[in-house]
Amino acid sequence: MLSSRLHVAWALAAGGRLGVGNDAVYSKTTCFDPFPFPILDDTERARIGELAEAIDAHRKRQQAAFPGLTLTGMYNVLEALRRGDSLSAKERLIHEQGLVSVLRELHDALDRAVFEAYGWADLAERLVGRPGATTPWPEKPAEQAEAEEELLSRLVALNAERAAEEARGLVRWLRPDFQTALAANASTADDAEAEDSPAQGALINATPDANADGADPAARSRPRGRAAARRRNTGLSAAAAPSRASAGTAADSVPARDRIPWPKSAPEQARAVAEVLARAPGALDLDAIAAHFTARGRWRDRLPELLDTLVALGRARAEGNAWRAG
Repeated sequence: MLSSRLHVAWALAAGGRLGVGNDAVYSKTTCFDPFPFPILDDTERARIGELAEAIDAHRKRQQAAFPGLTLTGMYNVLEALRRGDSLSAKERLIHEQGLVSVLRELHDALDRAVFEAYGWADLAERLVGRPGATTPWPEKPAEQAEAEEELLSRLVALNAERAAEEARGLVRWLRPDFQTALAANASTADDAEAEDSPAQGALINATPDANADGADPAARSRPRGRAAARRRNTGLSAAAAPSRASAGTAADSVPARDRIPWPKSAPEQARAVAEVLARAPGALDLDAIAAHFTARGRWRDRLPELLDTLVALGRARAEGNAWRAG
């Protein structure tokens, strides 16, 4: 699952950035913990496992045969093949030594199997085999960007669905034999802490620092010590889509020279809102966030949905009718 383009898309959106090259950083608390895994039957589980083992075996076999062959080189060539780029002499050698076309077929098969496990065959038709499945690719065409945005929207919605299930006591364990015992031991040791926080379990789809549905805002502290094994039962905030009324936080007076045009695409809009929250010294309500942008029309109506997404991805936290960086 974690080698599929579905998880790569989630991790690139939810993870951090580092260095001059703005390289993607994988953070367990935002990339793994909140990721909503599909519910697999035995056939799906076996098929996905076989493909993952085949990918791992292929890479190890080719690297053992050619000690100078690197995973970075293989995957750069794989992405070049997906883009239809002409290969240099060095890339042709990597392609030959790594049998990169075989690696490409295995990854495409894995992606297709994972999409089918989610029941999203329509997105498989639009995304499997396209560039950007294993490394970031910012120059993607509009139709691919739209399909990836739809993929992220569905994953966020599934995250919220799982959070609602967990609020009702239904926990879909990733490793039942291990996690149920761990949760039982942790709850015995940390009963006092559990009384001060929302219902918790060893969850693989929690969003740290987001509010649980109906949870008391004062009970948002992240589990510590042994209780960290019982990841938060949280999802989209019940107050994540407030009305236009002020949340009680006065809108910042933003000088005209510091206001920026409202971006055109949804990914750019989400990024711009996240940057506004990151620069703010405290929580901002809708008025304060909107004050940082200039535009005509009903662009502000998009803000609640964008904030929902940022909260679910761990990039923002809801505090009543205001938000701060996650």
